[in-house]
Amino acid sequence: MAHTCIHWFRKGLRLHDNPALMAALRDCKELYPVFILDPYIYNNTLVGINRWRFLIGCLKDLDCSLRKLNSRLFVVRGKPEEVFPKLFEKWKVTKLTYEYDTEPYSLSRDKTVTTLAKEHGVEVVYKISHTIHDMDRIIEENNGKAPLTYNRFRTILKTIGNPKKPIPAPTIEETKDVKTPCSENHDKNDGIPTLEDLGHDTTTLGEEKFPGGEQEALRRLDENIARKARTGLPFIDAIMTQLRQEGWIHHLARHAVACFLTRGDLWINWEEGQKVFEYLLLDGDWALNAGNWQWLSASAFFHQYFRVYSPVAFGKKTDKNGDYIKKYLPLLKKFPAQYIYEPWKAPRSVQQAAGCIVGKDYPQPIVQHEVISKKNIQRMKLAYAKRSADSAESPSKKQGVKRKAKSVIDMLQKKDKKE
Repeated sequence: MAHTCIHWFRKGLRLHDNPALMAALRDCKELYPVFILDPYIYNNTLVGINRWRFLIGCLKDLDCSLRKLNSRLFVVRGKPEEVFPKLFEKWKVTKLTYEYDTEPYSLSRDKTVTTLAKEHGVEVVYKISHTIHDMDRIIEENNGKAPLTYNRFRTILKTIGNPKKPIPAPTIEETKDVKTPCSENHDKNDGIPTLEDLGHDTTTLGEEKFPGGEQEALRRLDENIARKARTGLPFIDAIMTQLRQEGWIHHLARHAVACFLTRGDLWINWEEGQKVFEYLLLDGDWALNAGNWQWLSASAFFHQYFRVYSPVAFGKKTDKNGDYIKKYLPLLKKFPAQYIYEPWKAPRSVQQAAGCIVGKDYPQPIVQHEVISKKNIQRMKLAYAKRSADSAESPSKKQGVKRKAKSVIDMLQKKDKKE
C-alpha cells in the first residue's frame, strides 16, 4: 500500500539519525512533515526566551533541510488530540510516524493520539532514537524496576548489547517518488513562528521574569541567582550569568551551582533548581535535568553527601586567574587574581583601584561557605540516619511494597518548620 504519511517532529528536529522519518518514507506516496506548537508548552512548562529562540532556530534549520529535498515543514498550533483528526481528514492520511518519548506527559499524549489515529484508520509507527537505548527494555531486564545505581545500569547495558549506529539523512534520490506538498496551498498559520507569534516582546529580551504562581523559593532564586546573579560568590554568579545569557554552561559548572543551591550552602529543595534550569537551559531535558538535580543534591542515586563543591576552590583548579569570572562579571575584571574568587577579602585600597566596592557595587557573600557547608553535612548525616531507621522499621518494606522516594532535604525542611 502506498501511504499518505505525516511524520510528527517533536524533539528530534533533524533528518539524520531519524529512523521514524525513514519509516515514514517507506511505501509512501505523499509526506507531510509536521511540528505542533502544543499549548501545554506554554501553560505547564517553564520556557525562557533563549529556549524559545533556540526552538525557532531549530525549526527554521529543519525547514531549510527539508526544502533541499523539495519538501517543507508544516508548523501547526493547537492540542495534538484536536489537531490530528483534522489533518487526518484534510490530507487523507493513512500513516503517522514519530520518535518515542518517555516523559509522562508525552506518553499520555501519544496514547491519546494513537487511539485517535486507529479510529481514523491511520497506521502508527514509532521508533526509539531520542535515547540511545530502549528505556522500557532496560527496566524489563532489571525485573521490572528502574536501576538505581550506575554500576547496575552498566551491567544491564552489557546484557542488551551495543545500540544501533546512527543512520544518515534521506537523500533526494530516496524522496524523488514521494510527493511533498509545498506551502502555497495550505493554511496561513502553517509556517515557522516568530518570537512575536509566541507572545514575546523582543524589545525586552533578557528582562522577562519567571511565570507567576511559583513558590517563594523560586522567587528568591530568580532574585538572587537567576536574574541578578548576586550571591556575592563570583564563581557562582559568573556561572548563572552565562546560563542566563547563553542558555548553556559546562557540566562541572552545573555541578557547582546545583551543590551550592542544595546540600552545599543554600539548603533549598532541588526541585526549585530544576525549575530554574528548565527555564534557562537550551538543551534542557526533563528526565536528565531532574535526575541530575537529585544526584547533585544527594537526594537520590548519589549518596556521598560529604563531598561538597567549594564555590571558591573548585573554580581555581582550572582557572587560577579567574578569566571566566572576568568575562561574565566585568565589574570584577580589575581585581587581582588572588582576590577574584573572594573579592570581599581584598583590602579597601584594592577594591577602590578595581572600581568595585564589595557591599556597595558587588554584594557580600550570601553565606559563609566554610561554616554553612559543615552545618549542612551534619544535617545530611542526620537525614540519612533517620531515613535508614524509618526504612528498617517500615512494615511496607518488609512486605515488598514500593515506597515513594522522598528528598532528604525536603524531609529536613519540614523538620525545621516544625521546630
